[in-house]
Amino acid sequence: MNGVRPDAVQGPALDLVRRDQNPDDVDCRIYAFAVLGKVLQFAAVVTGVVFAYCLLTVSPLYLLAEVIPLIIWAVGSEIQNVRVGHDSSLYFPGYSNPPFMQNQPIGIPNRNNNCGPSCVIQLSLISPEINQRLTQLPNHPLTRIRTQYLEAQRAEHRVGQQIQADVLYQGLPRGETADVATVFNHLLQGLFGRDASAIELMLPPCSSNDAEIQRTFTDTLGPLLPQATPELFINIARTPGVRHPVLPIPSFFDHAGAHYEVDAFIVHNSDHYVAYVKKEHPGEADPIWWYANDRRVVMLANAPDRALRQAAIVHYRRTNAEV
Repeated sequence: MNGVRPDAVQGPALDLVRRDQNPDDVDCRIYAFAVLGKVLQFAAVVTGVVFAYCLLTVSPLYLLAEVIPLIIWAVGSEIQNVRVGHDSSLYFPGYSNPPFMQNQPIGIPNRNNNCGPSCVIQLSLISPEINQRLTQLPNHPLTRIRTQYLEAQRAEHRVGQQIQADVLYQGLPRGETADVATVFNHLLQGLFGRDASAIELMLPPCSSNDAEIQRTFTDTLGPLLPQATPELFINIARTPGVRHPVLPIPSFFDHAGAHYEVDAFIVHNSDHYVAYVKKEHPGEADPIWWYANDRRVVMLANAPDRALRQAAIVHYRRTNAEV
């Protein structure tokens, strides 16, 4: 299967991803380190204030005790800086960041709850059609973002610090900014006209059998797409209040005389959006899957098939004309 990289990652942190677990499990550990670091820093401030009070009111010997909050603060800072990291993907014991790969995705800062627009950017920049359209629209917000993204890539920066993803919220009705499908369709309409939008599919739950997944998907898609196109954006609609543990979203399928493969998708987990993108790299025989969660971008050892079953928006690219 494309994207299989048995040697892509090293260390215990990424072993979770290698076993095809959801990379959000890894993020839970990152957030745990972040919270621990903040708690320790807060404890250091409180302890320092208490000891300072005691120094002034009880005994000058408490001056020696002031070293304790300094140590606590240093430990908290070390956890923040080393275990969580700044511009790197992950830092855990035994894990080292792999060398920057040409054309690898970069992280996007989450400054104003813009995880949705960040994922829309990662998804959009995979699309040849959108990239071609942006060359014709020099003043479009996504064109400026694309320029900043490519400049950060060329400089081998792991995070595009200058990217302001929340500009994609501009022009949206109030109250709709949290819906990634609304943000994405608004972007498509700004690029290609008011009638442009992703294909919306309401998929029934099914078994995890690959053949049944492909059959259910193509049967649902067929009436909405009578002719093959170079690429497809599909918004996976869900029935409100109904939990679908497995949705029939295939990694590839055949339709209308063409073969399609997924190369990017967005997942909505617990009020937070993350993106998965598949990229080709010079010197690599197969494309590589990447996981993008705001600033963090992680190379995956295997294709994220389990996460795909939970996708909110999927991009498929036609890989050949006839099958």
